Parts: sequence; structure tokens; C-alpha cells
Amino acid sequence: MFEIHLFVNPLDSQCMQCEQDALKFKQNLNGHVRIQFLPLVNMQTVTNTIKQLNLDPHNLPLRNRITQHILDVALDYKAASFQGRKKGRSFLFEMQDAIMEQGQQYSSSMSIQIARELGLDAEMFSEDRASKLAKNSFKDDQKLAQEMGVTDESSAVVFNSTIEQDGILIPNFSYKSLTEVCSTKLDSVDHFVANLKEKQHPSLHII
Repeated sequence: MFEIHLFVNPLDSQCMQCEQDALKFKQNLNGHVRIQFLPLVNMQTVTNTIKQLNLDPHNLPLRNRITQHILDVALDYKAASFQGRKKGRSFLFEMQDAIMEQGQQYSSSMSIQIARELGLDAEMFSEDRASKLAKNSFKDDQKLAQEMGVTDESSAVVFNSTIEQDGILIPNFSYKSLTEVCSTKLDSVDHFVANLKEKQHPSLHII
């Protein structure tokens, strides 16, 4: 059984692709993969979002607004996930598509509408997104990222329960890198990483 912790910027197009790659891998392994999408919000993710949108990185009010939007989407995602992990992922995909593909402006009414369209309990969703539980869950995700040494979006930590308890951090996560990590049968995590480094993945390391 593989466990994948994928840290994503909720408003980043590369992260959208990473999310799809992770789910594709899960489908190909017929359920032998457990995936968690964890929102990562820090100064770097905010800066990356501003650059991706071709906005002025020196505009402080704009930076504050973008930061708040990312936080809002992250809390919305946590609230949707309280009604099921799969529903949470579906909500995140729809929200990302609305903002990054369709060019819609984020608003609380839009998030509630998406929740309704996905069959979520809209009243419960509205309560949860403003709750201390959602905020604490988000804070736990940021703490976990720090503990795992994750600082950049599109990073994944992969655990293979059939080998050892150590995880492998994959920066710049992709379907190809994940396949190489998870498809090779090795004797130990050390052997695992040594083998992968020979395959042009020098940044992989044990956490």
C-alpha cells in the first residue's frame, strides 16, 4: 500500500496537473494507493500565484488579496473534505477550473454554488468553512509540511508500507516521477533512493 501526501497551491495550474497525475496513478494501481491533497500556503506559493497571473508582485494590497483568496479556497476545500475525501477532491478540481480555466473571480457564493452542484450539504459546508475545525485542520497541514521538509508546492511525500516507515520526498512531482518511485520493488528505502538517484532524481531524499 502506497500513501501519497501531495502538497498543493490551490490556485496553481501545475498543481492541478499534479493532482490529476496522482489520481491517474491511483486508478492504475486499483486502489492500492491512498492519496491526500494538502493545501500549502506560504510566501512562496503566494508569489508563484501572482507571477502565474502576470500581476504586480510589488503591489501589497494585491498580494494581500491573493493571499486571502488562496486561504479561502484552502478552507473551502477542507470544509468540503469533511463530507468525504473524494468530494473534497472534486470540489477542489471544480474550484480550480472555475478560477484558473474559466477566469471567474473567487467569491464565497461561488464556492457554495459549486458545493451544491457536487451534492454537498450546502448549509453544513457554509458552517464548516468558517469553523475552528477547518482552520485547525489547515494549520495541521502547514505543520505537517514543515515536519516533512516541504517548502514548495507540487511536492509529494510517498510512503510504502511494505518496506519501512520512512517516506520519500519528491519535489516537482509528476506522473513519471511517481511511477518510478512506486513501481520498483526494492529491499529497503535506502536501496530505493539509491536506485532512483541513478535515474536522474538526485533531489529525492528520505524524511
